[in-house]
Amino acid sequence: MQKKSRAHLLNDAAIVAADDDLPLISHNAGPPLIEQLPQSAVSYTVNGFCALHRISRWKFFQMRAEGIGPRELAVGRTIRISAQANIDWVKAREGPSGTAARLLERERKARAKAASKAGKVAGKSPKHHCRRGRQRAEA
Repeated sequence: MQKKSRAHLLNDAAIVAADDDLPLISHNAGPPLIEQLPQSAVSYTVNGFCALHRISRWKFFQMRAEGIGPRELAVGRTIRISAQANIDWVKAREGPSGTAARLLERERKARAKAASKAGKVAGKSPKHHCRRGRQRAEA
């Protein structure tokens, strides 16, 4: 098995590993599996963090804009998330409170309202399944 000392490349995400004995994972290996990502990382890039939690970059930056993303540290032009910030973020997501809880509740209510509206509109449609039998009988 091929090994590399400090930086392991995983789907364009350079992860600085604290453990030098981690295997090098091929860039062409497909989507990363959570088991392949080094849990003992010192810090993660945005791509590495997103791969670890199986979220998109878009979702990461959306959470950041809403103020519920992980703490970040800037290294030059690179954004990194420390292992401790990752742990703290996971704990906060497991039991959100304050602003995060209000945001989640607002999103849940908005989705429920949109689904209810879509259901009402669909029910009024002449193509709705409850009217199909009548259309066939009339024809």
